[in-house]
Amino acid sequence: LSIRRQRQMCIRDSYKTSSKFPQKLPLPVQIQLDTYSFLIRLNNFDTDEKGYVFYFVPYYSKKEKRIRWDVKLYEYFVNLKRLKKFIIEIDRILKEDKLPEPSKSCPFCNYIESFKNL
Repeated sequence: LSIRRQRQMCIRDSYKTSSKFPQKLPLPVQIQLDTYSFLIRLNNFDTDEKGYVFYFVPYYSKKEKRIRWDVKLYEYFVNLKRLKKFIIEIDRILKEDKLPEPSKSCPFCNYIESFKNL
């Protein structure tokens, strides 16, 4: 977090990845930043509508013979309506008697499912 104008805060975060930079900010990262903003507002601080995420991707510099980092900055706009929908959906799922089936399009569900075939 960084403090701006009279108790207003700007959300910022950083991520390290061994792959490449994402084309756009992934939805889980957006929801995480929305959550930060929401929680800060609950504590009577104002947050800026913009947030920032730094992505770091390592590479090996042959010339320097060491690991270096490429850095990319993503600007982000807080969306508390999306967070509200997300929380309502989580609440609905948790109140059900049975857990939902894994989604074929979810990389996390597929990772867990892949172990069943070993």
